[in-house]
Amino acid sequence: MLPMWIMLVTACGQKKRIEITDFKYYNAYDNPEILVEQGCIDYDSVTFSDGSYAVRQLKSAPLNSLTRYIDHTGRLIATVSSASETYAQCLVYGYDDEDRLRYLLRFDELREPEFRDETTDSAYLNFRLAIDSVDFDNPDTTRHTLTEIMYGNDGIAREMLELPSGKNIKVPDNYRLEVSVVPCERFWESDLSGGRFLLKADIVPIEPIGNYTVKCFEDFILIAEEHYKDGALQTSLQFKEE
Repeated sequence: MLPMWIMLVTACGQKKRIEITDFKYYNAYDNPEILVEQGCIDYDSVTFSDGSYAVRQLKSAPLNSLTRYIDHTGRLIATVSSASETYAQCLVYGYDDEDRLRYLLRFDELREPEFRDETTDSAYLNFRLAIDSVDFDNPDTTRHTLTEIMYGNDGIAREMLELPSGKNIKVPDNYRLEVSVVPCERFWESDLSGGRFLLKADIVPIEPIGNYTVKCFEDFILIAEEHYKDGALQTSLQFKEE
């Protein structure tokens, strides 16, 4: 994983380099109380000189993990997560001037064979620097997938586009997009399908009155459709296999 992080970091002579100012590591063998306090067997807390920090949790049975990178304002800027039997999923979050989620960048885990879990202080630091090196306007689409959320002048999310695939969700008139990034249903329980975040997008009416349809997507795939008449649910279609 370290070679990949190093490749991503760009030199910036005019900006003070971020450094680690504090690193705490706990495990259930030396600190059995973390099983009760944090619900995990390993717990790392890393603080950086710019006020950002990272927190990593490793659960037992299965050994699924999650590392969250938080900026100095408290915004989530990246996650690295995995089920015990899968490659790690790495997401970097970008925000606009209105503090709205504007971008979600994914690493192509199948093209990154060095992408595995490392918890040394240098690994945390190199990835923290890599987050700042991401250029959402010019992503490397040979190694990354970028989702952009587009807002109208009224602040309503109206379109979502994925590059380089070209997948697109665009709302009709009088509708809006509700976008979120959420953990999958068995995030901590499954050693194969857990440890993943889903990009959810729902097409909903701006004013839910009269007759309308709600469509729900996960990672650009339609999973559910609901039809309402006079504001009351009439039919609900589920397309996702349980």
